[in-house]
Amino acid sequence: MSLTDFGKPSRENFGYYELEKLENEFNSEDIDIFKYMVMDLVNSGIYSKLFDIFVNWKEPIPLLSDKSTEMVLESPLLILAYSNLQCKPKIFSSDLITINHFYFFYPFLEWVYSMNLGRQLTADDVKKLFKSDIGERIVLNLEHFDEIKIVPELTSEFFQKLKKLKWKDRKTKNLNSKLEKALSFLVFKKYGFEEGGFLGRQIQIVLFLAGCSAVNNEKDKIDENDVFTAYKTLFKIIKTDISKLINGTPKQETSHGYLYCQECGGYYQLQPGESPDDFTDKCECGGKLKYQESIHPVKDDKNKFWRNIISCAIFGFILFFGLKMVVASLIAGAVVSYSLGGGYTNGATNGFITGSIAMILVILTTIIFTFSTQDINLELSMNFIYRLGLVIIFAAGLTLAGGLIAAFGGLFGIKIREIKEKYRE
Repeated sequence: MSLTDFGKPSRENFGYYELEKLENEFNSEDIDIFKYMVMDLVNSGIYSKLFDIFVNWKEPIPLLSDKSTEMVLESPLLILAYSNLQCKPKIFSSDLITINHFYFFYPFLEWVYSMNLGRQLTADDVKKLFKSDIGERIVLNLEHFDEIKIVPELTSEFFQKLKKLKWKDRKTKNLNSKLEKALSFLVFKKYGFEEGGFLGRQIQIVLFLAGCSAVNNEKDKIDENDVFTAYKTLFKIIKTDISKLINGTPKQETSHGYLYCQECGGYYQLQPGESPDDFTDKCECGGKLKYQESIHPVKDDKNKFWRNIISCAIFGFILFFGLKMVVASLIAGAVVSYSLGGGYTNGATNGFITGSIAMILVILTTIIFTFSTQDINLELSMNFIYRLGLVIIFAAGLTLAGGLIAAFGGLFGIKIREIKEKYRE
């Protein structure tokens, strides 16, 4: 089958064409299963129904509210994910799978749950979802999530392995990208902003599920079988009435308390049979671990991170007017990394973010001061455009320089923190 066989090609034709090309490189049986499952969802109207729910979605619980944070704590799976996966932007993280890939997992389950119930979800519905074991079922059993009776308990080790995963090779990575492309052609007759947002969220989930497949099979790299398994799982979730699993399997309380570090905000959830006495009282960052029955990690950790970043950036901004840029950036980077702790990578990253923000503040202040004190001709001309281009290039270079210098300061701050901890010992 080729595009010329269809006359004027449709988006569906392009999708089939993409899959036809993949059959020359990968298992044709897996491609056929992918094709069948996609078209079954499309022809049955299930996929369109789920998309309509996404477009008209109303949050049952306001995001970033205290009630939303409390709801997160109902799910040990969410707590483990947020405490072990990187929450930094991809540009600042080398991890293939971060919290961003997990972020849409439960919202996606909410949409499917809403479709199964035939109505908008209530706060009680969301609580049932979070307290159920549907998340653990999917993560540990993937496309067989509805076939098991006893669900094993997840541990931090699973997510630690997940964050270390890489692609097996470029061929596998390309397979994932081409399946994404084929899916977009097959499921939508037109492709706009809403369609892109809906598909983009599923693509994040697919990578997360592919990673789960690799970890479940004790691999440290994602291969083509993991990619196909992820898509099979995604499509099966959409087609399955998960309301029966959610309403029929309330989860027992599994929290046995936490070892929490007030220095870096990290924590470990104690597993059945474990006691605080089984562990040392020292965190990897050098801080002391304390036992707590409950914590609010998602909200507190993010608040602490950005509170320190912004305050130290302002501190660096103020220092800039009394000291040279190099000194101000080094001090700001050292202070923020010393405050937040972590390893040398974290120190350099946090310093870079702080230094960049501080330089942006300096540049904006300079621009505002210049415009308010001088009569500048803003008439559009080639000369003005040329000067504006130079200003933009200079500002970008200055921001990058400030960030890099502060990153070195971040390394210095972590070193000071380590020396202090050794002195304590």
